[in-house]
Amino acid sequence: MSEDRIKHKKLWQQLGCIKKKEVWIRASETLGLKVTQPKGGSSHYAIRFPGNESWDIRKGYICNVYDPVRKDISESIFKKLLDNGYIEDDIWKALKMLK
Repeated sequence: MSEDRIKHKKLWQQLGCIKKKEVWIRASETLGLKVTQPKGGSSHYAIRFPGNESWDIRKGYICNVYDPVRKDISESIFKKLLDNGYIEDDIWKALKMLK
């Protein structure tokens, strides 16, 4: 099902090409977000607002990212960024999918 908020439909369809968490980690950092990992190590990374790097899930948490990244996971991350006030074009640029 298509997401009504997305104006770049062709790019939206290409989200399935993202297979590595590092792509989302880099994009998140480009957007000024912090990416954290538990001290004991984990395959899951949390994307958070800056200044809220605590592992208290209620503070600054946006979403998790992990390998392998499936299309539905990328869509979910993208939607959560939109929900938190990020502009679609800025997200695409951070993903290096839009110039």
